[in-house]
Amino acid sequence: MIQIVKIKEVCEQKLSPVAWQRIATHLAPHFMRKYALGLKELFMPSEGLLCDEEDWQHIQTVVQKLYECTFSEEEVLA
Repeated sequence: MIQIVKIKEVCEQKLSPVAWQRIATHLAPHFMRKYALGLKELFMPSEGLLCDEEDWQHIQTVVQKLYECTFSEEEVLA
């Protein structure tokens, strides 16, 4: 399990300061269906908000679609 706040930090550092907001907007329907989380919780994730393998794959798909790149789990966990 990966902390979403860590993914947010990597996106903001490696892509752009507003990258996570753009990514979270695309992720919102998935997280709303699965966890009943809204945009507010995704824009400002708590330390305890974790993603599983399915969520990670969905995040990777969105990052690839929007930015034509991907992140490894090692980059996020570093």
